[in-house]
Amino acid sequence: MYMYVSLCVCVYVYIYIYIYIYIYIYIYTYIYTYTYIGTGDSICVLGTASGRGLKAVEVTRRHLPSDFEERNRILQSGGEIRRQDSEGGSEGEGGGGRGGVQGVRVYARGSDLPALHVTRSLGHSRGKRIGVQATPDVCVRKLVQEDRFVIIASQGVWRFLTKQEAVELVGQHQWADDASWELVSEARRRAQVCE
Repeated sequence: MYMYVSLCVCVYVYIYIYIYIYIYIYIYTYIYTYTYIGTGDSICVLGTASGRGLKAVEVTRRHLPSDFEERNRILQSGGEIRRQDSEGGSEGEGGGGRGGVQGVRVYARGSDLPALHVTRSLGHSRGKRIGVQATPDVCVRKLVQEDRFVIIASQGVWRFLTKQEAVELVGQHQWADDASWELVSEARRRAQVCE
């Protein structure tokens, strides 16, 4: 009888420990992890506490024609990468940008279309024929104690604010609504100054 009771207790303790470990792993894996899936010019920046305040950590990358891998895929698929001139047309590797937006764009060979500034886009049928794809980058990251917040924004913010400036600005606010409003307002203010 004694052996039976001690065996039951051991099995019970073993099951209890197994369940506890399983729950801990589940919580750590799924609650203390975030996943970002993105295409195009949106990126994810993490605000992390450091010894001197907050530090910006870029978690993902933009899918732009200036990226080596993205550029090669477009060229191998029959697309061209050129800069736009100020009138909206294209001119080889030189020139400015349409509407004040400078940078390289993706074109079909011998055409002025589709003139995309990203190499990955959802649902762009013309771009698909020249290597623009919808396959996103998937980033899974374990959160650590120093991680404070995540900023997910597109070119409209990153063109006017550095990642560090954005993290410092967001870090001044307690509520996400206030922080996002301030971030967009500052980007808009700087855009108006540039016009």
